[in-house]
Amino acid sequence: MKAWKIIAIAGGILILLSLVFLFASSSTISSALNTAITRMKSIPPKSLMPNENLTFSVSSLSYLLYNSSAPLELLQNNKSVTQFEITNYTWVAVISPNLNVFIINNYSSTMLVRYVTETVSPLVYLIAFSPYLLFIGILVLIFAFILFIFRKK
Repeated sequence: MKAWKIIAIAGGILILLSLVFLFASSSTISSALNTAITRMKSIPPKSLMPNENLTFSVSSLSYLLYNSSAPLELLQNNKSVTQFEITNYTWVAVISPNLNVFIINNYSSTMLVRYVTETVSPLVYLIAFSPYLLFIGILVLIFAFILFIFRKK
């Protein structure tokens, strides 16, 4: 078998693996978020007065889900934590281990908040790995195409 064919097959396999990892890990994330939301809804809400905060920390890389009528400020290591609204009034943020997390009410009225933290599953790392694998697969296919064009006849 020609070298360019072997390289093209390897590139195709890398692309296929990246897509499998992407779909497998995205369904895992969806399932984990739904479970966490269900668990969060069963927790009684905590009342946060204006300028009051909740403080906690986690021992491993985790995500925070919280529910309130408006987005609250999240701080970790004196820096704002990026958060995304995933459903109405429910936000998610990734939080680093071994640092205090502050959920701060910067509003002028009392806020009710429910929150839950979940450890990030190792399978979720595949979703971060997938784009790189896809990129490498495309580069390998391009290399195989170049070899095909310049092959000796």
